[in-house]
Amino acid sequence: RAALAEARLLPEARPFGALARLSVSTVTGANAFFTVTDTTLAAFDLTPWARPLLARAGHTGGLIVTEADHAAARAEGERAWLLDLSADRPPPHARALAYLQTAEAEGIPERYKCRVRRPWYRVPVVAPGALLLAKRAHLHHRLQHNAAGLLTTDTIYQGAPLPSAGLSAADLVVSFHTSLTLLSVELEGRSYGGGVSELVPSEIARLSLLSLPLGEHLPQLDALSRAHGGQADAAEALIEATDALFAARCPAYAALLPGLRRALGVLRGRRLGR
Repeated sequence: RAALAEARLLPEARPFGALARLSVSTVTGANAFFTVTDTTLAAFDLTPWARPLLARAGHTGGLIVTEADHAAARAEGERAWLLDLSADRPPPHARALAYLQTAEAEGIPERYKCRVRRPWYRVPVVAPGALLLAKRAHLHHRLQHNAAGLLTTDTIYQGAPLPSAGLSAADLVVSFHTSLTLLSVELEGRSYGGGVSELVPSEIARLSLLSLPLGEHLPQLDALSRAHGGQADAAEALIEATDALFAARCPAYAALLPGLRRALGVLRGRRLGR
């Protein structure tokens, strides 16, 4: 507690909400229907309404979401497309209408988010953000830079740095994976079940970050995250590398690290033990 209190008083420490804003992404009301694979896309000729999608943060192990990640998800048969039947898109042709009829057979138009829309299949698509953060995570959350501009559903929050912060998306992604920030995740968030960590936007805004412009290190940290399985990084290689990066530039943070790391281990261990 003493280490955390001191860390939050460091000149570099800022609440996430003062640096960036994340909010809920596209709410479809039926992700299994409105997000599709390449196979479904071809079977019903849905290409005119398909927009590139990152369905799950686990589909990329890195901190930079790239077009190559999207291509890999497609190759693995993942749901990599979001159906956007907005008014400015072509009206559904016969094969697309046949796909819509499969939803009607399952009662999807009667689900809450669908039945309040006119027509039920016209999903209000939220524009992609430069920053992505999964709503739920196992070992630890990852903030990601959406370099490919992929859409997301409500399983992944999207947003951008605030102009007043003076930091880029890359700066914020580099800053996120310190022991200080991940300890604040354990304190502000909640255990969803099975030890899974869950965050809502108001909790994300209260997370503590060290706001230094170190975005040039993002490619190296991205490679490290990919090499250690992203959210499955049991070796904590990403956290250790990020801590070292900030400790080298902030001696006061370096002095507090042992206490912060111990606290993170205790609270995360308690969550996972549930």
